[in-house]
Amino acid sequence: LAAATILNHQTYAALHGYAYYRISADELKLFPGGSAICSKAAVVLHHLQHHQWLFWLDIDAAFGASRTSIETRLQSCGVDPGDSIPTEQFDLVLAQDHKGLNAGVFAIRNTSWSQNFLKRLTFRPELQSTFFCERHSLPEGTTLRRMLKETPSDLCHIRFLSVFDRQWQTYSTYTFEQGS
Repeated sequence: LAAATILNHQTYAALHGYAYYRISADELKLFPGGSAICSKAAVVLHHLQHHQWLFWLDIDAAFGASRTSIETRLQSCGVDPGDSIPTEQFDLVLAQDHKGLNAGVFAIRNTSWSQNFLKRLTFRPELQSTFFCERHSLPEGTTLRRMLKETPSDLCHIRFLSVFDRQWQTYSTYTFEQGS
């Protein structure tokens, strides 16, 4: 299954001329958080500095409609992917599903707010706890919800998108395997 989604990600990136990073679990352990599941924000922060936008897709998700670019996907969500960054534009497009925030599919713009947000998320005490990260079913989503409740001013930078809208045209591997 992982091989199929990795191929899907690589093919999509090559088709559109995007950089593609595949981060192994061992590499993730080198970042703050110390565990694969809780180091995502640190990895994104590390790579974001080289790009205007970074699109994250977990290993258990795949692209549908491979000819649709990230820029088109962002525009379909009402986000301007261009170089001009009006202050009222969103810096983070985050999916929501029946479990709440879905930290496995998101796009983030390289801005000072985004860098600060990722730093704050990276160094949250709960994401530094191996016990929390390894025993909690959705540590990133839970931590994001807590953080947004504590700092509601962040909400004006985030465009929430229901994964059921299919605007991202990405699919969980369960849906992908079912042929949707």
